[in-house]
Amino acid sequence: MTAPVAVYSPSGAVGGVEQVARNAYGALASTDSGARLHLGARGIVASRRPTATWMALTWKTQSLVTASHPWLRGPCLLWLHGAELTRDDGLPHRHLRERALRTSDVLLAVSPIAERLLPRHARARMQLVGPPIEPADVSTWDGREHPNGDELRLLSVGRAVPRKGHDTAI
Repeated sequence: MTAPVAVYSPSGAVGGVEQVARNAYGALASTDSGARLHLGARGIVASRRPTATWMALTWKTQSLVTASHPWLRGPCLLWLHGAELTRDDGLPHRHLRERALRTSDVLLAVSPIAERLLPRHARARMQLVGPPIEPADVSTWDGREHPNGDELRLLSVGRAVPRKGHDTAI
């Protein structure tokens, strides 16, 4: 068996970040990695100290893990979400976010936009792991009638919460 991998998720709820945690854990559990999934603040605080690779699904989770386990060993992967890099501008949150970005070994991002949002010192550690689908080529559409004669239709996928920006897309 290889060194164990700990996956930390902010909660057990079903949402985008939590689904990423479950998918990562599922993929790791099918190997001999000895993967463990820790959900929510209580699960994170009560978890054994990871001595090998571990993955935090948000900077807040990473901050909680490092605060709970100050003698962590092993590399940490931090999964970046765009809203986390632009929201929570209050001093305590900004300090925790900066610490999480500074202490993570690898920063995973789905969008290349994350690189522009990161501080310079963190950009070299970012690895792009997406986007999962190719964007549509809209460069040939000049705003007139849709090529097949219908009205243009827009599909926006995501939770119906303000930060997802569906209202802006519409």
